[in-house]
Amino acid sequence: MLDSINTALDHLHEGDLLGVNKELENVKSSLNKRNKVILFADKSPAGWAAVEEYESDELADDSLA
Repeated sequence: MLDSINTALDHLHEGDLLGVNKELENVKSSLNKRNKVILFADKSPAGWAAVEEYESDELADDSLA
């Protein structure tokens, strides 16, 4: 995420607002996913082990094959 923020700053210095927006949307998406995972770990009795199992499961993959 830090790389995306730095890239957004580079775009900002160049006056490329579309590039800034793209990078900030990437950061926003990453933060939303991370917050979801943290809540999942907090609510599960298995904690982070449940998150690791969930993320390793191919069915949990957001992409379409």
